[in-house]
Amino acid sequence: NQERGAKIKDCSVENTTIKAYRDFGGLVGYAKYVTLEDCWVANVTLEQDLEHDYKAPNTPTTYGQIIGRNDSNNTFNGNEYVADGVTKDTEGTFLIFNASGMASISALVAADGDNGFAGKTVKLAADIDLFQGYMSDGDPVSTEPIGSTGEYDSRGRLVCKPFKGTFDGQGHTIKNIYQNGYLWKYWFGQYGSIGLFSELENATVKDLVIENFESRVEGGDIAFITGSATGTCVFENIEIKNSRIATFNNGCGGIIGWSGAGNYTFKNIKLDAQTTLGGFQQSFDSSVGGIVGQAEPGATYKFEDIEINCCLNVFNDVTASYQYYLYRMCGMVIGRCEETTTIDGSNYPDLSKYNLSFNNVVVNYGDWMNYHYQVGHGGSKGTGARVEAGFLYNGHSCAEDGEAIYLPFDQLIGGDQYGVRGLREVEGVTVNYPASYRREVSSAAALTEALGKGVSVVLDADIDYGTTQLAITGENQVVDLGGHALTTANNWGGISLKNGATIKNGTITHAGNTAAIKAFNGSSVENVTINATCSTADKTVTGIAVQQGANIESIKNVTINGVSQGIEVGYQATVGLIENAVVNESNNGTAKGIALVINGGKVGKAKNCTFKGETYGITLHLKGVFAAGLELENCKVEGTTASIYAWDEKGISNTSGSLNLTYDAATTLTGPFVWDFEEECQSVVTLNRP
Repeated sequence: NQERGAKIKDCSVENTTIKAYRDFGGLVGYAKYVTLEDCWVANVTLEQDLEHDYKAPNTPTTYGQIIGRNDSNNTFNGNEYVADGVTKDTEGTFLIFNASGMASISALVAADGDNGFAGKTVKLAADIDLFQGYMSDGDPVSTEPIGSTGEYDSRGRLVCKPFKGTFDGQGHTIKNIYQNGYLWKYWFGQYGSIGLFSELENATVKDLVIENFESRVEGGDIAFITGSATGTCVFENIEIKNSRIATFNNGCGGIIGWSGAGNYTFKNIKLDAQTTLGGFQQSFDSSVGGIVGQAEPGATYKFEDIEINCCLNVFNDVTASYQYYLYRMCGMVIGRCEETTTIDGSNYPDLSKYNLSFNNVVVNYGDWMNYHYQVGHGGSKGTGARVEAGFLYNGHSCAEDGEAIYLPFDQLIGGDQYGVRGLREVEGVTVNYPASYRREVSSAAALTEALGKGVSVVLDADIDYGTTQLAITGENQVVDLGGHALTTANNWGGISLKNGATIKNGTITHAGNTAAIKAFNGSSVENVTINATCSTADKTVTGIAVQQGANIESIKNVTINGVSQGIEVGYQATVGLIENAVVNESNNGTAKGIALVINGGKVGKAKNCTFKGETYGITLHLKGVFAAGLELENCKVEGTTASIYAWDEKGISNTSGSLNLTYDAATTLTGPFVWDFEEECQSVVTLNRP
């Protein structure tokens, strides 16, 4: 093109062969007074055609990667050809356009030797898909880390050089990286680090999305960004999506696998919930961390605007006592901190030996954190293997063997070896737990602390809570007694359930002179035995008191002994279901033994229950405008004075209220049935019985 002022912009040629006789190039054959802007050529082969009897050229034969014959007065903006898929702009920045460009940059970094591209910037000019097809064994073809020399040392290991420059993704995505460390001879005892980069030193990686990255290594450190790092490194605006990596007894991190002495900044980093970091089965020293696998004492780590949603699928030792020897070097932010300290007889990471700062770091655990262990199938005696519900390990499952041990993972920062407990709380880090999470507690203080933070708990020991009321008031909070006993003695109610809270799976011993449990909106009680020990004659001791106006979901599989009122449903309160309840009431208070009391409230259904009261089995009270209701299905009701006593409060108009009682043929009543209402109330009373 010889017209003065011609311009070619944003044009590219890829993956082709151009064959000609003279003055030919990948994009332009002959150029004069031409401006080329943001144009590039990749994987183009130029061949001169000498087979035909062309007229001899009147100028020397020329051909080039972008322009064949480059005459005078041409302008190039971002067009300098470097290698396949790579150009360089006028500022010296390397631009990568495709998968070939990624391979070219890796080779250029390796060729730069110890310089490692220091002071140079590499940018992505497009999204890059690194899928290269499949090998004969069915695995995808492995992508070598940036910096790979393609050469192997005397031990057969792939040799990689560190990257020391700036890698700017410009918001683009690199996807479908697959790496198999075994192919590069990184076996146990033969160290090598892998990731997008093998090693970083005084480098910056920013504005990048990694998607569908799958990698594993037995002998080495691994991460989505870099297997290892030293010096001053900055990681900014990075997102990891739908990716999986794992190692054996080494560092595994979302951004860095192993970090040496240096200063590390992590800003605006996100790992999604479909991303997993793990340790191979039977590994006992895997240092797995959401951001950093292994941290170096004395190094500086700055975390800002971080969101961690990934899963830590790790396998570590379980002691015979099922303590936190497992997962000792794993954490949602940092895996291993080798400096430890002792607090109250337990070992924890000593953060004073590290320069750490956290600002707006959010960790969102998933249901995966509720690990379960299979006893006796992990190899040596006294250890176990992690299995999820429904999964088999060595032909056994938790469900069929009944040997599941509940060991939740809830660590932000892991420690070192030999029984180090991780840290579940760090200043500057906000933690969000799934509804399924239960924190293990073994003391009243630990129980109070966890509940005060909205965390659900499971008891791993009997706890005497004393005379303080136990408040279970977090949104859908759960206290799982874990088969243990909880003792309460508060005279205003031993336990308060609110906001959908649940208490279940154990024994409650109540020594106070009011209710063992006061239940408010949305609460439920399951698989609990309540034993009252108060015998004060002038007090009414209740097992479960459903408070006025409350709407309770269910009361299931409960046994209540030694109280003067078993279950009381207050004015305008509703209980959806009472199922498999056994209430045996004694005459130890002013109520004189009533199994079920309904005071102007409703029970949607009582099913398969036994209500045995020393005086009354069930009482239903209609008062004023309050409605009362009860449906019995296959229940046994017994009382000496009356099996069922339904009545209205005399002298109070009940014509706008209502009372409904229904029971089926399978329900048995032992003791008189008393239906006591003033004549004016008969129109609002309904009794349905077989």
